[in-house]
Amino acid sequence: MRCKACGERIIFLITKNKKWIPVDMDSISEEDISYMASRNEDDPLLEFKYGEHITHFTTCPNADDFRDQGKTQ
Repeated sequence: MRCKACGERIIFLITKNKKWIPVDMDSISEEDISYMASRNEDDPLLEFKYGEHITHFTTCPNADDFRDQGKTQ
């Protein structure tokens, strides 16, 4: 998938708080890719790992356009 704002390749991972977070594909390891390709429906989703995965919010020049979209005002 690509970021709608900048076009970079991203993937959404789940956080410990069960929220989705956009992550740069470049920070996804071969081990992560293998896990996602072989996981069954009952296996846990790939969890965002601080220090290993890079959230796209830190690298996208237009990140502010997408933050907190799910919150109501």
